[in-house]
Amino acid sequence: MTYDQYINETTALGFLQKGKKVYGEYHGFPMYGIFGGGAKAKMVTMAVSLNRNGGGKLVRDLNKAIKGIGTSS
Repeated sequence: MTYDQYINETTALGFLQKGKKVYGEYHGFPMYGIFGGGAKAKMVTMAVSLNRNGGGKLVRDLNKAIKGIGTSS
């Protein structure tokens, strides 16, 4: 993934950009992400707080959304 793709995708989700870090909300769950590279990264880390009911559905939705790109855990 390129840095531009990372910014475009997270901006489309309405995330706040702070350099290589992004902060936002997905289906009511707080999330943050870190871009691990310069112009291109082999890994982008997204962390989700699952401290409420429905966490399993969120993980399934995320896995479906990123199919072919990676997996969430």
